[in-house]
Amino acid sequence: KIGHMHEEGKGVAKSAVLAVEWYRKAADHGYAKAQCSLGLVYEHGPTGVRQSDAESVKWTRMAAVQGYADAEFNLGVYYQEGKGVEQSDALRAEWFRKAADHGLATAQNQLGRLYHHGGGGVGQSNALAMGWYRKAASQGYAGAQFSLGYMYHHGCGVRLDYKQAVKWYRLAADQGGADASAEAQYSLGNMYEVGEGVGKNDTIAVKWFRMAA
Repeated sequence: KIGHMHEEGKGVAKSAVLAVEWYRKAADHGYAKAQCSLGLVYEHGPTGVRQSDAESVKWTRMAAVQGYADAEFNLGVYYQEGKGVEQSDALRAEWFRKAADHGLATAQNQLGRLYHHGGGGVGQSNALAMGWYRKAASQGYAGAQFSLGYMYHHGCGVRLDYKQAVKWYRLAADQGGADASAEAQYSLGNMYEVGEGVGKNDTIAVKWFRMAA
């Protein structure tokens, strides 16, 4: 906790060096959250800390093998990008799945995207994509809510259902601030413009288009 306070400068001097010192104390005792945090510090290399992909992967993996979901997802990203490890779509999918199985919405959404588009270590399956999107969406993850709306809007893996599309687009759109929310706002604008799942209404369409802009 003290490491995090130093990293954020909350109540103490902001210092990446001191953050690493405190994170390492906890990490050396096997504390997965500290190991994951240490991995992120080495990934970004803030002032006073030498950036090191090798150290980032080392500490992230130590947390991931303990089943710490954030670290499992981060390790998947490293395999996706070939950052500190040899790029591997199969291992990316494996670590994303571990994090998703542990309930991490970000990983559930990414796994949904992998199944939606196919390749990248998994076979294409709209049905499995829907399942993972739904898990993430139920946790309020805007990206997954938008994707569910898209699937219903275009009949991917489910029967085309404009009302369900509007429902999920709106949930994502109402969150604001994220790229997925802007996409959902634009999609809602389109649906009001043509009258899909809602009454045709150009005034409301313009409202959503403006919010997305």
